[in-house]
Amino acid sequence: MTYTHISFFGLIFYQALTLLLLASYRSVKVFQKQIPKGGFAPDGSGTTPFGQRIVRVHANGYENIPFFLAVFLYSFYTGRADQIANFAMIILCSRIAQGLIHLYSTEFKFIMLRFSAFFIQILAILLCIAKLVE
Repeated sequence: MTYTHISFFGLIFYQALTLLLLASYRSVKVFQKQIPKGGFAPDGSGTTPFGQRIVRVHANGYENIPFFLAVFLYSFYTGRADQIANFAMIILCSRIAQGLIHLYSTEFKFIMLRFSAFFIQILAILLCIAKLVE
């Protein structure tokens, strides 16, 4: 199993964890009677700032992770997963970092750190694509 395979399954597992975190957060709020059943807006409004950040982290995953997975699948299909393995691990690590930073704070310095983690992912996936089309 290459690092690309590990990253592929890591991104899927990461997204599942964000969904579990979101579901757990919402369940706790319902059980504590802080929010009525079915009272959650899809954008997280009407909840705490932390709850809104959880929603955003989860949404950011389903907005971006499929793009990464598609490139990884292409590398598996063409038998070139080993050529992008290091970039794939960078994507996984920076995706996790981006989510953790977002959960931690929305202060400007953390926003800039989060953007840096996102930029690293985009740069790494572009390098993956370049490697796969050469």
